Formats: sequence, C-alpha cells, structure tokens
Amino acid sequence: MELHDFKGLDFSEVYDSAFTVEKEEDQKRNYQAVLDFIERNKGIEVSYDEARFLMEQGKAVASGKWRMQLDEIAELWIADLTPTLVYDWGQPNFLAIFSTPSFLNTINKDNRQTIEYMI
Repeated sequence: MELHDFKGLDFSEVYDSAFTVEKEEDQKRNYQAVLDFIERNKGIEVSYDEARFLMEQGKAVASGKWRMQLDEIAELWIADLTPTLVYDWGQPNFLAIFSTPSFLNTINKDNRQTIEYMI
C-alpha cells in the first residue's frame, strides 16, 4: 500500500440487515408522497424546445421524478429521484436529437407534448 501511496480501503454498503420490510414499505410510501407532491405543485408546462431554451438560460427543467440541466460548460445532466429521496445525477451516453426522450414525455389534455420546469 505504501509503495503505491494508497490511503486505505473504501468500503461500500451492499446489504443493510436493519432495513426491514416495514422500513422498505415506509420508504415506498414516502417516495410516492413526494412524487404526488411534485405532481400537485409542478410549474408551468412547456414544450421540449422551450425547455431546451430554458436550460440554455441556466434553468433546470423537470418532469415528475426527472430533472435536466446544463452545467457550466453546457453539458447535459439528467437526474432521477431515487426512493431514498436523493437525485441521482448522470450524463447520458446517447440522447436522440430528433425526438423527446420517453422519460420526459408528458401528454396533456390537449394532446400536446410538454415538459414541466422549475425555477
């Protein structure tokens, strides 16, 4: 370890014996409650093109449990709200330019494809 200047081991939890079925059910209920809250309190709905414009202006856009935004060098980041109520951010390896990604599709009552955004 000293030869390669390793600092030590980094252990990751792979199983939590204290995470019972009851705790899992509570987590699911809390997650659904947050998703319901997001749906009830969503911002205005905009088209995908409008959402892209908002992101170019430094805004984040959202659709349900999903979030998208550009970083300081204009690279796209997408987040998924996890059951632990933490956003899991990552960069897509591929994103079709000619169609809206399926996880962002929201069809409103006028049959118009929209995306919600938050400021």
